[in-house]
Amino acid sequence: MPLTKNRPKPMVPVLGRPVIDYVKDAMVAAGLSEIIVTTGYQGEQLVSHVKSWNTKSRVNQEDTPMGTAGSVKLLSKELTETFVVGSGDSVASFDIEDLLSSHRKSGAKVTMALWEVENPTEFGIVGLSKKHEGDVDSSLEEGYISKFKEKTGCPVIVNTSFNVRGEPIVNTPTDAFNCFMGTELDYLVIGNCILDKSQQDIKHE
Repeated sequence: MPLTKNRPKPMVPVLGRPVIDYVKDAMVAAGLSEIIVTTGYQGEQLVSHVKSWNTKSRVNQEDTPMGTAGSVKLLSKELTETFVVGSGDSVASFDIEDLLSSHRKSGAKVTMALWEVENPTEFGIVGLSKKHEGDVDSSLEEGYISKFKEKTGCPVIVNTSFNVRGEPIVNTPTDAFNCFMGTELDYLVIGNCILDKSQQDIKHE
């Protein structure tokens, strides 16, 4: 049975406590004075649980799912000072207080904490640049946000040892290319080369 069959994701237990409790603790440790939890699915459980917290907090129940940005927009008239937007079902692996300090020092309108992963296909991607509205530089670990790209979920072949059912066995890079061009895959990686199918003008054999 899925862990969220009878409860919202923030209420899934981790080491005996709902995961949202760890999020709350991190927010309180960073000095935040009030916590507003936005929820839709099975929100009544969160309403009951948040009442047990020893900090100023409440739940804003959504009639229809609004997504992260939508739920924040609903509170726009109340969010008149610096605020932090976090996920109720994931624990922050960074120092929220340090993030707030950096934000205030920079004078930026928005500061975002980013996390680097080896395989980004299942995540949204953020492009950074050295200057405002500059070109994206993939070597940067911090900078100006220049571009967002939603998760693609597209598969990537990382070597030539793949085969398509009913097709000849792949033995060489040429075999791999011909097989790749006959699939629905968008990209092929051979060694240190990446082939984008949309850029290929050679018909496969």
